[in-house]
Amino acid sequence: MNPNNGIAVAGISVINANLYFFSWLSFAAVLFLSGSLAQETAGVDVTKTPPKSARWYGLCASSLVVMGSAVRIFKAGSCGDDVGTEFCKRTKFAVSVGVVSFVFSMVLTYLTQKGLTIMLETIATMVLLIMWCFGTGYITFGSSPGAQIGNLYFATWISFILCVFLFGQCFRDVLHARSANATEQSSSTAPTSDEPQAFPEVPADDDINLEPSEYVE
Repeated sequence: MNPNNGIAVAGISVINANLYFFSWLSFAAVLFLSGSLAQETAGVDVTKTPPKSARWYGLCASSLVVMGSAVRIFKAGSCGDDVGTEFCKRTKFAVSVGVVSFVFSMVLTYLTQKGLTIMLETIATMVLLIMWCFGTGYITFGSSPGAQIGNLYFATWISFILCVFLFGQCFRDVLHARSANATEQSSSTAPTSDEPQAFPEVPADDDINLEPSEYVE
């Protein structure tokens, strides 16, 4: 996978798709086997990880790949002495987005486990989603380092998709919390069955002072 070797990747492009994809699949299989082994020996059930936490972990990993790939491309000599070209500007932007997203993901992963409010988490995911919406277009389109198939291309799109799922889940949690609060307030204001219900009072006959002429002309 080292571009300097020219085996699976050369420069920023994939030259051997079989080696490229199956190397990543082998890495994923090793992770799966490690999790299964930990589950059998140490009693750690990785399948019970909350989906939101798993997505935060995935965003940390994908952001790290974006940052590392962009740094490698920048140091590979593609920019040369002229770092003000469009390609180099987008490469430096990819490095910045990867660093910011990685730090955000690490901090939010810790805060969500410590009881971060859903509204703050929703705002944070919205900021990340906006950043990756712009970053995906700026990194993978046009004269950019992620325009060709490679680690930067896939990691950028994976980060964007994970941000979409995280924001959607946080938004649903906000709506669910508001609906639960509204239901709780309506149930607290409704009269209970133990309380006597008030019936309208019927006026007494002495209170009705209408003359017969008022009924019949």
